[in-house]
Amino acid sequence: MGGITLFVVVNALFPLFIGIFAIYFFVNVMRFMKEKIKLDEQRIEQTNRFIEIYKSNKDFNN
Repeated sequence: MGGITLFVVVNALFPLFIGIFAIYFFVNVMRFMKEKIKLDEQRIEQTNRFIEIYKSNKDFNN
């Protein structure tokens, strides 16, 4: 009888655990994407600075 009760409880709580895991996974993906966007913005800014320096050096040498 105890085994059946445990089985019923596990089956009842399984969707709850799946939901909690899905929320946890979604939050971690959002944090990762936020950090990736920040790093991409920094990379773009550095690339733009490099292009400005390259153009100014090119103009200076001509």
